[in-house]
Amino acid sequence: MQYSMLANVLAAYLDSIKEREFDLPLNALLRASGFYDIHFTHGNVEFGKDFIAKRDENGITIQYSFQSKAGDVSQSDWRNDIMNQTLESLLSGLSHPSFDKDAPRQTVLVITGKMLGNAALGLQELNETIKQTYHKRPVLVWDRETIIQLLDTNGLEGVYQANASGFLKYGNFYQLYGKALEGHISQREIEEHSRQWLDEAILRDKRLLCSAIESNVFATQCQAKGLIYEAISSHLTLIRTIMHQIHMANEHAEVEQLCEVYSLAISNLKEILKQYLAESKALWDKSGNNLCSIIPGPNSIIMYSIHCARIMEVAGILYFLEVEQSERDAVISFLGSFMSQEPGCAHIPSDYYAVSLVVPVLSLCSSSHRNIAEELLQRSAVWLCDRYQDGFGLADISAEPYDEIATLFGYPFDFMRVRPRKSSFAASVICDLAAFVAKADLYANIVNDIKAVKIFPQYWQVPNTTSLFILEGEDIINYPNIDYSDNYLPFESFTFADHIKNESRSFTITDITGPLGLLLMMLLLRDRYFPTLWPLFIN
Repeated sequence: MQYSMLANVLAAYLDSIKEREFDLPLNALLRASGFYDIHFTHGNVEFGKDFIAKRDENGITIQYSFQSKAGDVSQSDWRNDIMNQTLESLLSGLSHPSFDKDAPRQTVLVITGKMLGNAALGLQELNETIKQTYHKRPVLVWDRETIIQLLDTNGLEGVYQANASGFLKYGNFYQLYGKALEGHISQREIEEHSRQWLDEAILRDKRLLCSAIESNVFATQCQAKGLIYEAISSHLTLIRTIMHQIHMANEHAEVEQLCEVYSLAISNLKEILKQYLAESKALWDKSGNNLCSIIPGPNSIIMYSIHCARIMEVAGILYFLEVEQSERDAVISFLGSFMSQEPGCAHIPSDYYAVSLVVPVLSLCSSSHRNIAEELLQRSAVWLCDRYQDGFGLADISAEPYDEIATLFGYPFDFMRVRPRKSSFAASVICDLAAFVAKADLYANIVNDIKAVKIFPQYWQVPNTTSLFILEGEDIINYPNIDYSDNYLPFESFTFADHIKNESRSFTITDITGPLGLLLMMLLLRDRYFPTLWPLFIN
């Protein structure tokens, strides 16, 4: 097969993934290919069916079953594992309640590789038995070549318009893919590129498929280059696309279908979060619990703080994703030790990393470790006030990495042309968290210090609209200088500051996905943190 450039990208992706890593792209591919009533049925009682779905063909509704396998299928794989599962999938009517036992059935074997050797002959023999003995439709095979063709037709090639804008977006995909191959792709670049999958001018199912393809392609290459945090960001862009579609869906059945896709996306995110945290733990152990000592390069000081911020984020989110209490305990034990022993956890390098404090503090409060949260906030407030009193402050959310460094370290040098800042998004984060941990003296001291240094706490209030998923929405309200109460007021009274009084108390999307989804948007977009949802994480 003569591959196009896109086909080569897809082939490399299919060759690199494990079995369950293709579940979400397969679900999206089925949707974009005209299937409906799609359900993920993999598990202990799947009866040979990883997915079920329906499609109308020539006026007849066909009940499909899909069995998915990663990689090539050898003769032994076929005989020992796949053949019996495939036959069971065809003959058994047991499955999900949506499985129509009375409709004509079609079984499809989906493999990301090829049928090797006599495996293809084994399938041919099984199909003869199916036709002659059971009088049913033969098993279809979607192998690597078929999947590439389907992804190509229903995915990128079928979406990008043949105009200047379409070519630019298509070219940007390849440019970012090249950066991922070289190991130089950034979180900001991934997020910016992924915004197009919220464009309602593109068919919804094709947007979801393209988002699934691109995010997984980027994530796979980032993981291969050791850029695990950037791979996490890729997964977050897909979750954003899914949540946006849930928010826009009008039919209950459509919401249910998308929620299954959302669950698959969260499951994939959890696995990569666990990988990142495991590698972070190993790195920290290797450093003798002194991470700064092994961060290489000329920018080691700021990179140390960034690593600390990212580790806190990942551990905090993973704490809430874990189901088993023993797993939660292990995460919070590491997080508490790490935050207590690493000064960089309190040294936010810019407003872009201010939200890195939110999820770890929530997890500490949820696990009855408020004392560690209080200590972190106190140290963070001191760091912030020192930066504004003695230096240029901290760079804003949209600042490029150079500007972050120049703002943080440039104040002693006359040749550094940096304008001192008074606004601070980090100040709002720290003050709101201080109110949340319910320590009156801590809150009063932090607010007093920030006012004494004349820092202007800044906040962007996001309403219950599609602006939840985008930057710079027209209905987002900016608070340039929040007035906080000098004295502590109970957090859940929502009266201690201007912005919190007018903040939405609930959001439509959280009624469906729970509050964690918007905290994931916080980590992707970095300019919001939804304080009225915080009590839900404690309860």
